[in-house]
Amino acid sequence: MPTSRCWPTGTGCSGPATRKPCTPGWCWPACGVSPAIPRVPWPSPRTSSATWRGGHDTDGTQVLLLLTERAAWLGQTEGPDRAVTEFDALLAEYGPVMGPEHPQILLARGHRVLWQSMSGDHTGAAAALAPLVDDHTAVLGPLHPQTIALRGSLAHLNGLLHGPARAAAELEALLAAQLQVFEPDHPLVEATRHSITAMRTAAAEG
Repeated sequence: MPTSRCWPTGTGCSGPATRKPCTPGWCWPACGVSPAIPRVPWPSPRTSSATWRGGHDTDGTQVLLLLTERAAWLGQTEGPDRAVTEFDALLAEYGPVMGPEHPQILLARGHRVLWQSMSGDHTGAAAALAPLVDDHTAVLGPLHPQTIALRGSLAHLNGLLHGPARAAAELEALLAAQLQVFEPDHPLVEATRHSITAMRTAAAEG
């Protein structure tokens, strides 16, 4: 069974998650995929929003994106707990202004849940991820890649918490959604199939 230490595809991965059964849309060190630490000279202290914005980012989108990247970088260099702290701070600052369903807020919330799970708090991460999936479904649609990726992550978290049979059932539902978007031989579809097989095997073995 994959571990809970995962990295969102395209934001910290060095390759596709296809070596072993993996969460669709995410790559796992258990699959032999190593996260690549961004080579960005972030300043040590948290730079003010005004400095980041530079007078050009009137709605806060760009500064929020930069702070999201910085929080992820700190998580990779200083540990998951530091990332959770950083994401809590930026969500407290920008969440009330931009709203919980703003695309960049949704992205930051997703990153926070990821790092929360990596810190070992699987129960809290699953509790936060379920409503986040609902928000993604309402805002971006049930077939949006981010929604599909989060559903896969939730399935694996529920597998960790409630057993592989639960994960297999949720992944089967996810596979049906994926096949409405991707071709049957798409890597994410194949990864989901592998994950379903792995979870069924784990459930059968007890």
